[in-house]
Amino acid sequence: MPPTLALRALILSLATVLAAPSPSQRTVEIEVVDHRGKPVLGVPIVVSRLSPLGTRRIEDSHTTAIATDANGKASVQIPRMRENSLIGIAPRILTARPIVEEFSASDLSAIPESLRFALPPFGSVRVYAQDSKGEPRKMRSARLSLANRRNQRFDARAQPEVRPTAHDDNSATFGFVELDLRVSARLRIHEAQESFSIEGTGPTRERELKVLSGDCANPSPLIRMRLVDRKGSALTRQPVVAVLAKPGQVWSQRVETGPNGELEQRIPRGFYSARLYVVRRGEDRDLSRRYLGAAQIDLPALSEGQTVEVERVALQEEPVLITGHVVDAAGKPLPDATVFCSASYAKPQDGRIFGDVPHLSHRVCTDENGRFELREMGALPESIALNISHDTHALPSGPIEVAPRASGLRIVMSMASELRGSFAPFPDGVSKWGGEILLWPEGADRDAKSALPAVQEATAFRFSKVAAGSYELGVFLSGARTASHIRSIVVPPGGGTIEIDPVVDWTEFCGCYRFEVVVPDGVRSSRVQAQHWMPRNDTAWSGGGLQRSTDKRYTAFASPTESRLVFRHRKCRPVVVKPPFRDSKITLERKAEGRFRVSNLPDLLGAKPRWSAHATPPKRGRAPFARSSASVITETDGILRIFSDDAGAHDLRLNIAVPTGERRFRMAGFSVRVELPDKPSDTVMEVAIPQSELEQLQATLEDLRDR
Repeated sequence: MPPTLALRALILSLATVLAAPSPSQRTVEIEVVDHRGKPVLGVPIVVSRLSPLGTRRIEDSHTTAIATDANGKASVQIPRMRENSLIGIAPRILTARPIVEEFSASDLSAIPESLRFALPPFGSVRVYAQDSKGEPRKMRSARLSLANRRNQRFDARAQPEVRPTAHDDNSATFGFVELDLRVSARLRIHEAQESFSIEGTGPTRERELKVLSGDCANPSPLIRMRLVDRKGSALTRQPVVAVLAKPGQVWSQRVETGPNGELEQRIPRGFYSARLYVVRRGEDRDLSRRYLGAAQIDLPALSEGQTVEVERVALQEEPVLITGHVVDAAGKPLPDATVFCSASYAKPQDGRIFGDVPHLSHRVCTDENGRFELREMGALPESIALNISHDTHALPSGPIEVAPRASGLRIVMSMASELRGSFAPFPDGVSKWGGEILLWPEGADRDAKSALPAVQEATAFRFSKVAAGSYELGVFLSGARTASHIRSIVVPPGGGTIEIDPVVDWTEFCGCYRFEVVVPDGVRSSRVQAQHWMPRNDTAWSGGGLQRSTDKRYTAFASPTESRLVFRHRKCRPVVVKPPFRDSKITLERKAEGRFRVSNLPDLLGAKPRWSAHATPPKRGRAPFARSSASVITETDGILRIFSDDAGAHDLRLNIAVPTGERRFRMAGFSVRVELPDKPSDTVMEVAIPQSELEQLQATLEDLRDR
């Protein structure tokens, strides 16, 4: 074939490949209907990553605000995510039980091409923001959630707050809210530094629009000033940090000055009597977080909506905390090394800055001569630990302990190496080692500040930026505090990549076992807690979670003599598996269960009570995995469902929170004794509050009425 034709054919084939659909994502057709099977218009579809596998915690959302059309249908793109995570696809609706379909991110092709969601009966909620005078306030954002997530059986990890479907200046509308829920709206208002909450009962009839409003959106106090530098020149459009400090508390925010150095700062509630600091620092690479000046401003007593004018504020130079220079093993200066100061402060009683302020951490970069200078932050620390990081060098001994106001420090760094190791092959279906892999200097221990965790990828692991020296490598089972395998490693000077040889043969110190968990009807298998426990010392134990694979089996790397495996669910009795281990099926049995109602509960000011409870069984085991447990679930109609390993008498401690307007009051608890039947029953049994505690509760309610 002539060269021209061959080149043309190559270009044509490349174009064909590029035009093909990307295998890194998948298109799924979504259909949403109501409880009668009719299509629902305008339901947003959420695509989220739930990670790590089995914990159902939302890490991020890939939602593109795609809503269903008039036919209740929408087409969404599922992007590729980390392989050890789950993909959650759900309609954005506020429900007591999350509506979500979960799939493994390891294989997008396993996700079906179409999904159908059936919504429970729903209505909508509109929230208005107004101040204490009833005047509307301009709203920046709004979110809606269940008012009492724990007692409403709401899983905050699987379903976060929902956003409004419509929004204007002083109101927000949430279009899809399940009926008979108590909801809480979190609002952010213009001219207010903090957010506000409005609580109330949501819609009670299908398609009802429930209106909530609250007089909580008052403006925060405003401080106006004009900033100048140490030379008297106006700080024009410069980034600064505003810090409010009072005894025991500190608050900070990054702001920017105006064209003439003017600065406006809102003061959040709780800091009306605090001391205000304004700190300027460099933002470029050479002056990373280096302080260029600070000012202390003593504020008068403030109130909501108040404006205070402060005359010209001049920044002053902060005292020097530490000075030094960083060099390599040959004595040559190391520029662009990041010096981070971890300081320990005594809590002063005069409201000075202390502790870790996120925007004011002690962090600078060395200059071209390897020199650095750290300055104070309004208070002198008691002790200091310096840690230095560099792209190609590392500290051989970890953090350096120094005294405050030390000067002329000389810090030597050596060339950094990368250590790479691997395990012997894992059984089929096991993705990675379930425990920790740590590296620490010889003579230290695993709890040392200089201990490095490994980055794990399947059977491989690696340590980055390791200085020359002698180390110990420790391999830990899940949750264990003592290493099951230790070996010595010597890192030579000169840097580069070092292979750890031979591979870690896990079969020499543990076994790998697979377990399938079977739960009773009505129990969600995703809520099963699978744990691995190891003895920490003669009296204590430590535990960690087990891996859950895509086939819903649990994988345990376990010691053949010391490990204990526990499978538990709040509605089921725990199962403890002891050595010898083998691949097997674990069947969970239901706990003893009873349904109760408090018969002599007094009038709670017409409000819907919120219950929290703690049930204490008569006996408890010594080891954490052997302890008998009890749990309480509050149903929406006020019925208490109590679960315990054993039937019989149980002492129950109840607390009530009664919402009155925009406030929540938590009462003193009272004790009742309940009798759990041997078998679950739908019968609701009556329990009564003891007379002495009933009188105390009634007195508390009378006090609330007087307020």
